[in-house]
Amino acid sequence: FFGWGGRCTFCGDEVPSLYGDIPAAASQPGSTGEMGSSDSAAPTETDVTAALELKDRLVEYDRNSAKRTSVIDDQSDYFAIDNVWLDDAERRVLLDRQRLIEEAEAERGSRIT
Repeated sequence: FFGWGGRCTFCGDEVPSLYGDIPAAASQPGSTGEMGSSDSAAPTETDVTAALELKDRLVEYDRNSAKRTSVIDDQSDYFAIDNVWLDDAERRVLLDRQRLIEEAEAERGSRIT
């Protein structure tokens, strides 16, 4: 679109061509007269085969991705003291660990180096 000129799809104004010498290039020997001939745009059989293999691989990945992918959220297991799923013993262990961490931070902050 930008190299060929044409109409702007937003405002409808005419867009000038960026290539002023297209007619001269089209008249050169070996040229078909069109910049985008149908021969160069046609997909080859190897392109089609590669595209189909990629499609099949992506579809297969999509089908099996749930089996391969799992998210383990253990953040609450170690750090959420108020977790409703913890029993009293686990909650006591977490409270003790939190108290030790807070004491270590307070001691580190009060020491002058």
